[in-house]
Amino acid sequence: MRLAVCDDSIAERTLIVSVIEDFFSKLDTTCLPFSSGEELVEYISKTNDSIDAIFLDIEMGQMDGMTAAHEVRKALPNVPIIFITSHKELAPDGYEVQAFRFVCKPIDRNKLISALSSLKTHLLSKVSIVVRHNGEDVIIPLDSILWIESDNNDVRIICENKTITTRMRLRDAWNELSDISTGRFAYSHRCTIVNLSHVKSLSSSQVKLDNGASLMLSRGCEKDLKNQLFEYVRHFAH
Repeated sequence: MRLAVCDDSIAERTLIVSVIEDFFSKLDTTCLPFSSGEELVEYISKTNDSIDAIFLDIEMGQMDGMTAAHEVRKALPNVPIIFITSHKELAPDGYEVQAFRFVCKPIDRNKLISALSSLKTHLLSKVSIVVRHNGEDVIIPLDSILWIESDNNDVRIICENKTITTRMRLRDAWNELSDISTGRFAYSHRCTIVNLSHVKSLSSSQVKLDNGASLMLSRGCEKDLKNQLFEYVRHFAH
């Protein structure tokens, strides 16, 4: 995940980066610092590197944050922009560029963390996998997946409102999920991968999900699943 932080105050910029790195310490996160709107806009216009969100000071030098945001929107129409400002009255202007959140100066660490929590939920909800099903490519948001189970040479992906079967080994599905899901999935059995965000409770032999379904929990997977669930709840379930 790549997050841009644009603020002409070194102290404020350093604080924002520090809080971001602490909050996303379990994720592969890169903070890109910028000291001016011009610097941010130039970077975006000249690089193909992805940016997942932008923290943008409004009151800066020649190019203020609102002007920079309008320029950013030309290249990145959907990137979340979190404005940093000491002027609450500027909030209505932010909606012209689809502001994601506002954080007021002086920066309160807890309020910044609240904005980060909302951002994390938003970004994770956008993560999807694409699988082949009945001759078509189907996009499946990770949030909608309850569990995935092996079926000979196929896997069944059980979602909240449908089940999709695709030609894939369970191990390959696991590898793909591990690359993009930030610790959200775990094996409950050698033939089953469960989405931890839907786990409601555990017993020594079962995993109960929030839709009422129960999955077998094997002894071989029990310890790892419990450890992964603990880490998931601690770091991601805000």
